[in-house]
Amino acid sequence: MKNARSRPSRKSTRAVQVLLTVTNFRDVLSDKNALTDHRLSLSREHARVRLEKDTLFIQPPGVTLEFVLASTREDREHYYPLGISYVRAGESKTDELKLGFVNFPQKKQSLKGRILTITDSYRDKQPQVRYKFSIFIQRGSDGKIGLIDPSMIHDNGQPH
Repeated sequence: MKNARSRPSRKSTRAVQVLLTVTNFRDVLSDKNALTDHRLSLSREHARVRLEKDTLFIQPPGVTLEFVLASTREDREHYYPLGISYVRAGESKTDELKLGFVNFPQKKQSLKGRILTITDSYRDKQPQVRYKFSIFIQRGSDGKIGLIDPSMIHDNGQPH
């Protein structure tokens, strides 16, 4: 009789899909103060990720997030991710910490079609650390550039 191998749970290793729906595109090159309106939602519940309004709350030990760009039914445009930037709130001792390179390694980011994948390695030890992150997008029909600017909090509190 063969022994059954134990496999890691798919639920624990699967990326968390975050649907990012563009509701009102604004070209940042035409109006420097314009942010693209959007709606965030999780494709399914996850034990270490929750969403409140425009803020993702992540619990240790971190996760891989797939941001999937979509448009509204009325819009019918295609939007593509160009990249992502981070800024850690408060004082930071190094540029690498302030700009998120410690928690969001660049080598673990990828762009494929309308999906931006990042890995949050969650190296923060404080109870809560806020990051503003900006996702740069491009509209397929005319190549114009938009900016989506939500938040992420490393929440080292009790499980929710």
